[in-house]
Amino acid sequence: MSIAAVDVGSGYVKAISGGLMINSPRVSFPSVVGELPPHLRGQFGASDLPVIEYADRVWLTGQYALEHLRQHQVADTLGHQWAGSTPWMVLLLRALSEMGISEGEVHLVTGVPQASYRDRWRGIAASLLGEHRAVVHGNKMRLTILKGESMVMPQAAAGLYYWMAQDQNLREISETDGLIGGIDVGTYTTGFAVLRGGRPVMDLCSGLDIGMSRVASTVGTRIHGRFGLALDLKESMRMVENRHKVFLQGQWIDLSSDVQTAVEQAVSGPLMNAVYGLWGGDADRMIIGVYGGGAPDFCPFIQQVFPRAQLVPMDTMGGGRFLPVLGMLTYYAGRNGLQVG
Repeated sequence: MSIAAVDVGSGYVKAISGGLMINSPRVSFPSVVGELPPHLRGQFGASDLPVIEYADRVWLTGQYALEHLRQHQVADTLGHQWAGSTPWMVLLLRALSEMGISEGEVHLVTGVPQASYRDRWRGIAASLLGEHRAVVHGNKMRLTILKGESMVMPQAAAGLYYWMAQDQNLREISETDGLIGGIDVGTYTTGFAVLRGGRPVMDLCSGLDIGMSRVASTVGTRIHGRFGLALDLKESMRMVENRHKVFLQGQWIDLSSDVQTAVEQAVSGPLMNAVYGLWGGDADRMIIGVYGGGAPDFCPFIQQVFPRAQLVPMDTMGGGRFLPVLGMLTYYAGRNGLQVG
């Protein structure tokens, strides 16, 4: 029997299995998925593409989908119905397969955006239960997902549970009714969560459609203005990721200042207005952690509004982007009496 946590985010899939050790199996890849178009089948090189056969369809995922599919051919990861959909499940099965989980019984926990949790967690949990069959990159899968408590969690709150588990001071604050706040900066969204006594404070938990994609879009607009080069979002995202050395019009360019300006525009106005409007004076009584893939960029500007906010240190466990999935595994194991290393 296996145990795994898989976070099929709007921008990236993050997953971990077995336990919380440094060497525990973990994977991450872009949340890009779409059906293999008929015109590609039989073409030169197409037979070598790693595909996934699931639900009577053939899918490309991750980097392979980025390279071979156009924007209109990939699933929309931003819609309210994304979590639990068939393409979402395709990505989840790939993550399990790459961690060596392809047969037998599995304890699984996953996450959804805060805005989707209340209305959708029961339906998503129900769709996960039972047997699933697929062929992932040539490897047959036949596994059964077991029923467990808290199989579906809000992504932002999940990160707080792992942060607390690693810090005795945070546990003491929580046990004495203090507030632990988290800001989870993702690719397309940023989630806000607050715990009191280890339980979510629901009216202080929310989310906003602002993340590193907003930054990339702004950087793309600046590049168009400077160089006359039109970029789609995925091209702009790659330039943000490789910002220190980008090849444009025959020269190497450092886009760090463009990225910083774009982050400031996203954070200083709409994001912080939303957070301050939600938390208000309660923020003065919080310990605030910033985590997620975009946390290193966003944190300095968040600290201008909340000086005590801190970047959650995650140098040894895959970085802050893995914090929510580590929290999911921590919380799920505790609720279900399972031992994880």
